Parts: sequence; structure tokens; C-alpha cells
Amino acid sequence: SARCEGKVAVAVLDTGCNITHQDLKARIVKSQAYDAVTQRRMTDYYNDWMGSGSAECGIIAAQANNGVGIAGISYNADLVPVNIFDYSVYGQPSSQYTTSAILLAAYDHLYDAQKAGVNVRVAQLGLANLRYRAETEDFLLQQKIIEAKDEHGIVTVAGSGDGDNYESSNMTVYPSDFDEVVSVVPLFDQSTYNDPICYGDKKNICAPGKDISSVDASSNNAYRKYSGSKYAASLVAGSLALLFAVNDDLTCDEATEMLYSTVTDLGDPGFDQFYGWGRLNVGAAVEKAIESNPDYINLADAKVSVEEKVTYTGSPTTPKVKVTYNGRELQEGVHYAVRYANNVNAGTAQAIVSGIGCAASAQSTDYEIAKASAPNLTLEDFSKIYDGQAVEVSPSVDADAQNTTFEYKYPDGSYQEKIPRMTQAGTYILEA
Repeated sequence: SARCEGKVAVAVLDTGCNITHQDLKARIVKSQAYDAVTQRRMTDYYNDWMGSGSAECGIIAAQANNGVGIAGISYNADLVPVNIFDYSVYGQPSSQYTTSAILLAAYDHLYDAQKAGVNVRVAQLGLANLRYRAETEDFLLQQKIIEAKDEHGIVTVAGSGDGDNYESSNMTVYPSDFDEVVSVVPLFDQSTYNDPICYGDKKNICAPGKDISSVDASSNNAYRKYSGSKYAASLVAGSLALLFAVNDDLTCDEATEMLYSTVTDLGDPGFDQFYGWGRLNVGAAVEKAIESNPDYINLADAKVSVEEKVTYTGSPTTPKVKVTYNGRELQEGVHYAVRYANNVNAGTAQAIVSGIGCAASAQSTDYEIAKASAPNLTLEDFSKIYDGQAVEVSPSVDADAQNTTFEYKYPDGSYQEKIPRMTQAGTYILEA
């Protein structure tokens, strides 16, 4: 498995973000959340009017394992949200307007974030429906995207477009149709593209784009589903972050080639204008990225052991696991995660280690849970004059015998959970 865990940041250049949402606030790099229109930092009071920026952030990196909402595909990449729309031009939030100058300023801010120590490697441009005629192609924006890729190691991802006037079209769509941008076609299901879409020979890859769950910017604990090419692009952006997380030395071209070479082919064999190279297969791409890392570790070849003695307590046992690879002891949480099976009752239990970071594969080892020592039983001595009635005693058991069942020896030699009734005069020995 691969996890970003803050090692890689994804910039989302769209409508900004609700940076106080319960599933985003831990992932937002607040010092770098930016409004490229006003050229100011976003505050806790920033209003993501349209909500698409927040939704893309959630698909990419909603906090994993926090017990609420959803988990983003990147497993906790950091997020740098940037607003690129000037709502003052038309006076209403539903009218999105931007300029080349705003977009260039957004990219310049990403360079500043890198200088501040934020490892920005992916930028999603939320301009899936921004259309130009070919003769008005934005040369300055294209050059900035090339600069980001070649000089700053930032790969740009964008949706392929969602048709023209509700009909599929092979019209030119920028910025996704720039050669340097990963252009993502949305899928309606596992093998069928959404209709309408924009298609053509500049589309690179396809990913799910129908009813994708993410955060809703309208409140700090709201969620909803989204459809369209920009949300499919978010899945690809988060996947690229995972590739850089397991091998930060990858170039943008190497990372995108890993995505394209590991797809599940759809449509015509090989590349086609509706599906690009095929459907995103993030698992296969991550495996390829891991194997490209010179520090790659295959846990299938590691030695896994549990060396401490384990005794039954009535609760799940979680002994420390030792994992060594080529004579080097690996670290839990850095190279592997551990889970346990059959780890309560006395007998054979399993510890299963799964690779994370630059480690791949999984391996398990058995360990023994020994029976607990017999707890101390305290039986009160007492004497009683026989009156023909049965006598019952209640032994007390010390606290270290939790979840343990006691059986008592009967005169016939058998053991039963119920204490034997004493009905005759004489001396009794109660054995448990």
C-alpha cells in the first residue's frame, strides 16, 4: 500500500476551499491557502461559493482514518487550495471569470509554497469547461505549465470537458488539451464514458466521474456526490501524489508514463479519442513507482517474527513485530503496517505486515498465546450446623482472572461451572 501522509502536496486551482471543513482542515496547508485574485491568504472565513474546489480537495485528500465522512484517494496528501475566479466581474457567484494573469499568479504562488518547504508535485486546474478556439490558445498559460513541469516538478491535471451545450463534442478544450497537461475523461461506470463529454486525440486517461462522494462546502460537516470530468481529474491528481509519495525522485514525465502504461484498456485497443490510453489503475501504477525506487523493499523477502512471550489476558494481544530486510530492521509506520488475527484466545495467532512507503507486498507470521496461570481463588472457611438444607458458597476470584470461566470439581470427579450443593453433614473441599 502507498500513503502520502503529508509527504506530497496537491494544489487545487479552482474556486478556493472551505478550509474549516471537518474532513479537510487537517490536510490544508493554511499558510499557503491562497486567493490569486486578491493575492491574499485564505482565512477561516473564506466562502467557496461554487464548492467545486472543496469537492476536488475532498476527493484528493479528505482526512483518512478520522472516523468521519470520507477518505481521499491520496491517503492524506497535503492540500494547497487556490482560488482563480473573480466573482466581482459579473456580480454573482455562478459566473466564473478568470484571466491569464490570475492563472499565472496562481502558479507563481505554488513556486513560493515550494520555497516555504511545501512539496507541491501536482496541480489540478479546475477549468474543465473553459474553451478557446484554437487560434486563441493561451500561449502564456501553456508556457507556465511547461515551466511548472520542467523546472519545479509540478504535473498539471485537468478534466477533459463535459461536452458543448449538453452534447458530446470533439471541440478543443484548454488547458486540458495542452500536450503537457494530463487530460482526464470521466467514466459513467467501469467501462463507459460519460455522455456528454469532450473527446479527441488530446485526451490521455479516463477515471470514474459519476456520483463521486466528497465534501460539501456549504457547512463544515456536509457531504454530497459530484459528476463531471473535473472530479475524475481529482482521482488522477490524487493518484499521481501517491506515485511521488513512494518515489519523490520521479520526474513528471516518468510519473505520467507510469499512469498511462498501467491502465486498463477500454474502447479500441491502445489509445483512442474517447478513453485515451485507458482507465486509471492506481494500484498497478503505484507498484511500478515503488519498484522504480532504488530503496524499494519487497516484504515477501523479509524476515518477520514475534519474539516476546504472549499470555492470554482476555483482551486482544498486539505484540511487537520485528521485520528485517537484508539485515536491516524496518520501522513500523514507515515501512509497514501491522494487523492481527485470532489474537484473543489461547492458541495460535497471526501478525500480518503490509508494506507502506517504498515497501510493497505483505507477509504474516504465527505466534502463540499461552494459557494464563491459574488465578488465586479465595474460599471462605466456615462451619454450619446441619439443618437438612443445601449449603452454597460463593468463592471470590482475584482481578487478574478477567473473562475466565471457572469449573468446580464434583464428588464424582467431573467438573462443572455451577458450584456443587452441599447436602450432607461432613467436611467438603471445593476445588476449582
